Amino acid sequence: MQKTFSKYHHTFLLCLIIGSFIGLNAQNNIDLNKKYFRALSLQYTQQDSALVLLKQCKKAYSNLRDTSKVIDCLTNMSSIYTSNANYTKSYDALWEALILTKKTNNSGAEGKIYDSLGMLYALFQRNDEALKYFHKAVIIKKQQLESESAQSSLLNSTYYALAIYHRERSQFKLAQAYLDSCNMVLNKMKAYSGNRRFINAEQAYLFYHTGKLKVAEELLLSIEPEFKERNDTYNVILYSFLGDIYDAKNNFKLSEKYYLKSIKTANKYKSHLNFLPEAYKKLAHLYSKNNIHIRAFNNLEKGCTLNDSLFGARSVNNSKLLQIKDDYRIEQEKQKELLKEAQLTNARYEKDRWFFRNILLTVILIATLIIAAIMFFYLRNRNKLLKQDQLLKEEKNKEILEIKNKELTASALQLIEKDELLISIKEQLNNLNEQNKGKSTSTKRIISQIKTNSKQDWDTFNARFTDVNQSFYDALSQQFPELTQRDHKLCALIKLSFSSKDMALLLGISVESVHTSRYRLRQKLSLQKGDNLGEFIARIG
Repeated sequence: MQKTFSKYHHTFLLCLIIGSFIGLNAQNNIDLNKKYFRALSLQYTQQDSALVLLKQCKKAYSNLRDTSKVIDCLTNMSSIYTSNANYTKSYDALWEALILTKKTNNSGAEGKIYDSLGMLYALFQRNDEALKYFHKAVIIKKQQLESESAQSSLLNSTYYALAIYHRERSQFKLAQAYLDSCNMVLNKMKAYSGNRRFINAEQAYLFYHTGKLKVAEELLLSIEPEFKERNDTYNVILYSFLGDIYDAKNNFKLSEKYYLKSIKTANKYKSHLNFLPEAYKKLAHLYSKNNIHIRAFNNLEKGCTLNDSLFGARSVNNSKLLQIKDDYRIEQEKQKELLKEAQLTNARYEKDRWFFRNILLTVILIATLIIAAIMFFYLRNRNKLLKQDQLLKEEKNKEILEIKNKELTASALQLIEKDELLISIKEQLNNLNEQNKGKSTSTKRIISQIKTNSKQDWDTFNARFTDVNQSFYDALSQQFPELTQRDHKLCALIKLSFSSKDMALLLGISVESVHTSRYRLRQKLSLQKGDNLGEFIARIG
């Protein structure tokens, strides 16, 4: 009993420790995911804080080997770096994420990364490379649409990026074609898409470049409140284009207002900084047109200075930055290939050396397995013998118990027979006394001396029954605590298969009382009509 309790106690403690560990891990995962979503919420308003949180999340997800989340952290970090004009770090983050997608076959993330790489190369006027990555993204996303039940909106981001790419290169027909594709996708989607405002803004820019100033103005002003309500950093671009429209319409005040709002928004959120030099130069041009030369000079100087501080994202000199990084990356890959070849060569030399060692280890392993097998079969046979011994002991104990119960039943029946004989003698003497009309004093004296003592008979029987069936009363009390001492007596007699008549004699009650007691006992034991009371009690103890 003590060993069983100890076993369950250890199992409980082990389960408790495992449960606590799982609970702690689950809570850590919840906290980590909260931190990640917190970083995303700060991505456009507090980018420095967002970067710190994303770096922490990337490290934590790496420790958890959650590659998908590591890729998400890297792509979001790249987006912030690009917005801050830190193109070197943006490039590094994208390539690190791309390598992870190749290892894990994460085609969904791979398509998004190719979009970002295309836009990054486009910033540096690396048109061939930009188009190459955009087209890779299109191919991957189309494959996803064929192989999975994915939404056609997957392609929207690539079509949108291609529309911007061709618009910035004055290829307005191609830009319009890709923008029409975006609208077709959105029209297929029944639910509202927040991406429509960006597509509408891009449509307005195309209207502006094709001379439709009024339509462009109305469209931008209609979506301006939506961007303003969301505190979207995209306002840097939207305000800049509104400034262009009003400049083209020779509305000095509104043009100045929106150029200044574009500059203010970029400086406030430290976002879309690559637009700042152009915004200052546009403002300088506006002041110059209106003969405000001092402001024109100051803004032109700010634009040039800022352009240099941001490494001149669109300048000819800095357009070689990605080429240098590409060359470095390609060289690194070549070095890795050379290192692999050297490792293969060393492996060939090591192969012979390890051959004999492997043979020795194999022999040792086989010998160990043989010994383990011998031990296993020995222990299994030993356990089998122990179980057989245990079964034999249990059968022997069961036989002994049956013999003792039979002896007990025989002894009880002898007591019952004795009482029946005394009762019979007493009845005969009573009859004889009645025939003599009560004249025989000796007969009366004998009758008064004949007494049956059912209580003493029961105490004798119960003492011997308890000695033989020690666990019966304990099990009965434990399973059915509401049973009385009288119920216990009845259960003991039923267990030994006594008849109702014998029970009545031994308990000193009538047969009818025995039947009533049996009926009440069935109710207390919650037995159904078809349940056998004797079989039920026989299984107890």
